[in-house]
Amino acid sequence: MLRRLLVCITLFSTIAAAAPDGATIYQQACALCHGATGQGVPGVFPPLAGADFLTKQRERALKAPLEGLLGKIEVNGQVYQGGMPPVILRDEEVAAVFTYVFTSWGNALEVPTVAEIAGLRAKTKFKTFEALQAA
Repeated sequence: MLRRLLVCITLFSTIAAAAPDGATIYQQACALCHGATGQGVPGVFPPLAGADFLTKQRERALKAPLEGLLGKIEVNGQVYQGGMPPVILRDEEVAAVFTYVFTSWGNALEVPTVAEIAGLRAKTKFKTFEALQAA
């Protein structure tokens, strides 16, 4: 019994250690533009904190790091015209970042799964992480 418990604890620790940390990835890949607390830069980079865009245009928001985002968007009544390049992150990392964003700064949104991110990536110009990386 004790042996099984130790195996389970070891397995759980290994899985937990391997899971991407959305907060850390956000700070490394997203915070420069969207701010450390998701406030964005008014008129330049849209906020993610309390952003209605995340719910009103969930698929477009989730696809932004997968294929980039170009053109006009409206976030909380403010129009943003610009571009965001794709971000070189694996599906697991994108899901982790959005889990962090969707549960931080007053956001309380349904978090995406890795399968949802993979399905959305398959609809983009870069159908796989490897294709994006090669581009």
